[in-house]
Amino acid sequence: MTSLSRSERKRLVASGVPALVVAVVLAAAYLLGLLGATRARVGDLLFAVRPAAAARSTVIVGIDQKSYQALLPQHGPLSAWPRTLYAQALDALAAAGPRVIAFAIFFDASRPEDAQLAEAMRRAGRVIVPVVAQGPRAFDPRPGVAQEFDDFVRPAATVRRGAFDEGLANITTGRDSVVRSLPLLLSAKGEIVPSLALTIVAHYTRRNVVLDGTPDESFVR
Repeated sequence: MTSLSRSERKRLVASGVPALVVAVVLAAAYLLGLLGATRARVGDLLFAVRPAAAARSTVIVGIDQKSYQALLPQHGPLSAWPRTLYAQALDALAAAGPRVIAFAIFFDASRPEDAQLAEAMRRAGRVIVPVVAQGPRAFDPRPGVAQEFDDFVRPAATVRRGAFDEGLANITTGRDSVVRSLPLLLSAKGEIVPSLALTIVAHYTRRNVVLDGTPDESFVR
């Protein structure tokens, strides 16, 4: 093996030291969170140039203005709608044979008709209901670490028992109040709950569990 000459070693050191210094500075800036704004802007650019593609296996059933106005005289505002309406909607959806049904409506306070909704959920099968995390403790968690919250607010007990599973419906923002991504996991009081989207995908692909284990700082699930 041919050894390097003195001049070649000097050139190697002269070119390697600046690269090493730059790498150390960038690594320190990343660990200290100083590159957050730059990473956010790069992400914004990627979203802007990314071509939009319609989902082929997802159908969103929304409450449009026409439906709202039609039901308003009989049932009042959306917050007052009886949950038997959602039970009827579940029966209609179940007839189409969906693999998973997920609600983006939060059934928090107990209602007299909760038992009917829960029974409709059992008939439909894989129905997922939302959970809401309240009281964020920090922004921009590190990869592999679930963002911490004070508490989870869950659906009424009867509705929750009728559902197949649950997932977080939170939309978290960065320090600049811009929504760039959805958290896959959130944590409160030592409990980790997966997002609604992650739960839907897991059951759609017929996984036995949503999470294989508890994530830590050494990897991203």
